[in-house]
Amino acid sequence: MNDQSSPESESPSEPEPAPESTAKEKNTIELKKSFEVPDFAEITLTKAKFTSKVVPPKPRDYYSYYEVKDADNIYLETVLNVKSLLTSGKSSDEFASVTVIYDEKYKYNSFSTIEESGGSDFTYTNITSIEPLKTGILHFISELPKEASKDDKSINVVISINGDEFNYKLR
Repeated sequence: MNDQSSPESESPSEPEPAPESTAKEKNTIELKKSFEVPDFAEITLTKAKFTSKVVPPKPRDYYSYYEVKDADNIYLETVLNVKSLLTSGKSSDEFASVTVIYDEKYKYNSFSTIEESGGSDFTYTNITSIEPLKTGILHFISELPKEASKDDKSINVVISINGDEFNYKLR
């Protein structure tokens, strides 16, 4: 006969896992308040707003922009300032991704672009690196039905960074 106790008898003394809501609250972020993912990046969410046209903040005579083609839709533009804490450059599209959850059930992915030339234009994130201790300004663009911008149903912006999720409650 084995004198060791069975796993069932040990389980009541083990601490119970923390509820999921605690983990979500821990990773809740606020607009214009920076947070750090250690040894990876310092991130600041600077904007999350609805718009039918995404333009660079300081456009000049010639610039790239993104405009909704379907009149029944609208963009949700999420802007992140990303300061690299890495020891070498990394493609800017590998720092973060954004998903928008509308009414707690509808998920919308985004595509990204990055500011260049001091904010006068956009360029592709997959060909632009953010070098160590430098900051890139990333714009994530999600296309949602226009009704999402007008009703009072919840909108959560989920930012995935280096395997962790951070949540911003737009409303």
